[in-house]
Amino acid sequence: MRRGHRGRLVVVERQQEDPVDVLPGEVPAEPLGLVGAVPSDRSSCRDATLFVAGFLGLPGMNLVELPVIDGGVRFGDSMIRVPCATLTDADTTTVMVGVRPENLAISNAGLKVEVDVVEELGADAYVYGRAAVGGASRPIVTRVDWRNLPAKGETIDVVPVDDTGVHVFSTTTGERLG
Repeated sequence: MRRGHRGRLVVVERQQEDPVDVLPGEVPAEPLGLVGAVPSDRSSCRDATLFVAGFLGLPGMNLVELPVIDGGVRFGDSMIRVPCATLTDADTTTVMVGVRPENLAISNAGLKVEVDVVEELGADAYVYGRAAVGGASRPIVTRVDWRNLPAKGETIDVVPVDDTGVHVFSTTTGERLG
């Protein structure tokens, strides 16, 4: 995506020779160039799909594919409780889980994260690190207490502060479950 002349956002696709102009009040809603209008009630579209959840907010949502277990999903050596109704909508044995940095906290157990960078921003601080999830290294960002910062290279455990702040998406369709 790039800003075109006259302040319009231009979306250019590789398969397409002509750019798609996005008018004010619209945002790209899918990775394939589909455009959707933003409703006046922003909450109705927030985190509706994996694609949208991936680009809303700074720092962005942590997105990891996790195995479904009895009562929830496995998050490192802990469990995130997810309502059964949400998990019955899943079409595979794994789901994509999204947790915003402000909804993660350092704990004694959870997902192990190796700290790469600590960004101090006055009253806020963010830890940028990596976690081994499903055999792959995944980036993880968490907001931490600026008075108690981990060091670069340290391994910390993180868990969601509140299970209601955990977003669950289908790994095949990208749609939010539940």
